[in-house]
Amino acid sequence: MARRKTAKIRTRYVRAKKSYRKSSSSSSMNPNKVILPALVYGAVRVPIANVVSNFTKNIPLGSLADNVGMGVGMYFLAKKGKGMVKQVGLAGLIVESAQAGQELVANGFSLNAVTNNDSGSW
Repeated sequence: MARRKTAKIRTRYVRAKKSYRKSSSSSSMNPNKVILPALVYGAVRVPIANVVSNFTKNIPLGSLADNVGMGVGMYFLAKKGKGMVKQVGLAGLIVESAQAGQELVANGFSLNAVTNNDSGSW
């Protein structure tokens, strides 16, 4: 009698799977990662604000113009920067947004009240 043909069992070599550890996301606000960039921003804000005020004095927003100008600068710094520069931009953006919100609430969400108020910001 003839032998029956049996199906060949193919063996294949499986490479070991590489396991990757998920890195922490950069968008989380860890207090230890915020302190140093906030200190740097606080140290350089006044000299930069003096330069920016030359450009923003023509914007008809009163004391809010300084915060808007600095906020726009910090937005682009946070968007295009890398590493510590990006973190300084994020810290500055948070500070400027808080100051702009404070002035809007203090003036009753009226831009006319902001233009008549020459109290200045921080």
